[in-house]
Amino acid sequence: MMKSIKGELNTLSKERVFIEFSKALSSTNPSVFFNILREADLLEVHFKEIYNLIRNGNVSYELTRPKNLYFMWYFKIIAQRLSNVTLRSIPIIILV
Repeated sequence: MMKSIKGELNTLSKERVFIEFSKALSSTNPSVFFNILREADLLEVHFKEIYNLIRNGNVSYELTRPKNLYFMWYFKIIAQRLSNVTLRSIPIIILV
């Protein structure tokens, strides 16, 4: 039944799609919304980027990326600076 309405989904307004999308994201389990669209082969109608990620297998790559890049960069810079200080201080500690 859902596959038969695939053509009608293109006629929905962007506001209506946004309202349904925001309802799905505010639910307790938003993945159900996308799973149902994927199983009914309707995901590519309005969510082409998500459909392409699933089709290409890049979803796993996107899920492994850090959620907050600021903290990742921050701790990476701190680790680099601490390693430089530690490596430079080893000869001083050995001599003293």
